[in-house]
Amino acid sequence: MAKAVITDHGFPSIEVQTQVIESAGFELESVQPICKSEDDIIRTCGEADVLLVQWAPVTRKVLEALPRVRCIVRYGVGVNNFDLESAKDLGVCAANVPDYCVEEVSDHTLALMLPLCRRIPQDHAQIVQGGWGVNPFRPIPACAELTLGLISFGRIARRVAQKAQAFGFTVVAYDPLLPSAVFDDYGVTSLGLDDLFSQSDVISLHCPLVPETAHLVNTGNIAKMKDGVILINTSRGPTVDE
Repeated sequence: MAKAVITDHGFPSIEVQTQVIESAGFELESVQPICKSEDDIIRTCGEADVLLVQWAPVTRKVLEALPRVRCIVRYGVGVNNFDLESAKDLGVCAANVPDYCVEEVSDHTLALMLPLCRRIPQDHAQIVQGGWGVNPFRPIPACAELTLGLISFGRIARRVAQKAQAFGFTVVAYDPLLPSAVFDDYGVTSLGLDDLFSQSDVISLHCPLVPETAHLVNTGNIAKMKDGVILINTSRGPTVDE
């Protein structure tokens, strides 16, 4: 019987995974304590045919040490903890879960945006110190006066666009890999990156971490922004240069 091994996860239970994987004819094992390094995976997953991975690094070293592994699956959308080139070289199938947490992450993006737009954290801090009144935080424009810029326009960003439009935001997006029809379908204006940085009042990043996006928000791009821009980063990895 083929064996799937969960290298690491943060879920309270793997009951759903067990039902799905065992019904497909696989044996399932979850490594405890979880794998955090290449050596952890190599030491504990030698009998695996498939690896189910959340955060652990699956590198060439891992794949070469575990020749039985024929498939690696990421618990999530981003695959930047997988060495995809090595997987391709070694004939290992790599997969992700492209619709993972679309609603949750898009909700979380709005949950971060709206309090900042309404100056709620600043007002709360003032009240804690005994102050009162919103005048120190003006101007506080209505959402309908603001432009939200989305960097990358995949599943999560599209749901953010729909939810933000319900509050009246004008939504623009940058994604050079998509045809214009996709933006049109969502009532979103496609912009170049420079124009997005210069026109947006709120910028939300939803791009994968690849060499082209590492430190995408840097000193040069920050200089193009309006004063007081709200920057939201729900991407996995250092897309923002601190």
